[in-house]
Amino acid sequence: MEEMREETRSRMGRREYIKRWLILISIGVVVGIGRTLAETFLPAELGSVLGMIVLALYGLPALALSVVWTMNRATDAGKDEAWGLLLVVPIVNIAALVVFASLPSREETG
Repeated sequence: MEEMREETRSRMGRREYIKRWLILISIGVVVGIGRTLAETFLPAELGSVLGMIVLALYGLPALALSVVWTMNRATDAGKDEAWGLLLVVPIVNIAALVVFASLPSREETG
């Protein structure tokens, strides 16, 4: 039964994981610059509201994608997918990203 569950889980290799993260970070930088410019040049109230909208439209989906990708990467590396939940813990999330980006896939280890 456990083997059957393993086969149905999604997997993601190191290269794909790193590529997706680089794309997500690049988009985040552009969104952050746009948000900063909006808050600088718009009236204070409007800039703050716009900042919250950007957070809701980019930040929350980005967090959800990050967790799912890390869960898939953990599965590919032969670890429990629950490790992907580390991405919601500040500071620990950076270490988790580096660890999962460096873990080899199961096929590479044996």
